Amino acid sequence: MHYLKEELYALVRTDPSVFEFLQSGSLDGIWYWDVDKPEEEWMSPKLKEVFGYEDFEIANTSAWWQEAIFPEDLEVALKNFELHLADPAHPYDQLVRYRHRDGSTVWVRCRGLAIRDEDGVPHRLLGTHTDVTDLMQARLELESANEALATSNQDWKEIAAAGSHDLRAPVRHISGALDMLLSDLAPGELSDTNTELLEIVQSAAQRLEALIEDLLTVARLSGETPDRATTIAVADVVSAVATSLCEQAPTRAPQIIVEGELPNIVGEPVEITQLVTNLLSNSVKYCPTDTVPQITVTGERTANGVAFEFTDNGIGIDSAQADRIFAMFQRLHAPDAYEGTGVGLALVKSIAQKHGGSARLDTNYGGPGVGARFVVEIPSSRVV
Repeated sequence: MHYLKEELYALVRTDPSVFEFLQSGSLDGIWYWDVDKPEEEWMSPKLKEVFGYEDFEIANTSAWWQEAIFPEDLEVALKNFELHLADPAHPYDQLVRYRHRDGSTVWVRCRGLAIRDEDGVPHRLLGTHTDVTDLMQARLELESANEALATSNQDWKEIAAAGSHDLRAPVRHISGALDMLLSDLAPGELSDTNTELLEIVQSAAQRLEALIEDLLTVARLSGETPDRATTIAVADVVSAVATSLCEQAPTRAPQIIVEGELPNIVGEPVEITQLVTNLLSNSVKYCPTDTVPQITVTGERTANGVAFEFTDNGIGIDSAQADRIFAMFQRLHAPDAYEGTGVGLALVKSIAQKHGGSARLDTNYGGPGVGARFVVEIPSSRVV
């Protein structure tokens, strides 16, 4: 035994003031229960103080605390008492609630140790109280806030889904009617100004339709944990998305280069495909029209999982906008400069977070006129 430990033990045995300091300074009360006479129990003044009483106001018997404790918690405490007396390996340790003198609830961590004779028969139970009321109240408030947030998110999702669904049909009718009108018009039938106005309305309707589709996607993804998780070959996803982009716009077909191995991950296939699609299509969209879009995709294993990098030769992004670009409906350019609704990167971030990871702009690479690099990190628990 270390000499200081031995010295401290001797002080506790011989100097009552040392024991008083330890129990009053580090605990919220101690108690000593006579197992042979269960009605007899000494409780320290500090223990009684926690519940709003002076020492003389509460008799040193077990009757008081068994009346002040919540009935369901008394049942737990007595059960653990019996189990601990029968088996020293079973801990006497539980969170219990008491009624304070003013009617409020006091949360206590109550622990005890049976004092046994040489034959292992318990005769006393030495216990301590630790007041954890503030901690439990904070926990309960946090749980309440989380429940309110979950309810709010669910309400928002339902509103967004219902509203978007209800808007989808009329917007499609408007777009369809405008398409038919413009295609049926003979050259010169309308003035150039009127034709231009119809084309503006048509473009606005198309943007609104895209926004509605994005809102539906956000509502579907928001706040849910992937429930169809499976092993995903990220390399195959990148290849499939690249093929689709080339088919959609052959004149702007990107060069997508995969360097090294792209580790497989466990996730929701539709969502990971959405993430890759948004990143690759963004790189194509924000590439100068006189330049062939080129995107390099890598997957570097790290101590925490894997970091997928998407590096392009586009117009680049000012590092000062690194956080803003991931916010919902945020756009760095005029609406007519590039197609889109400002939802794409927000979805990328949301999907990455749903899979326990993150998405960010690499502010140490590129910049305006140089290109951009996006990094999606997936935790090791999801890396195959």
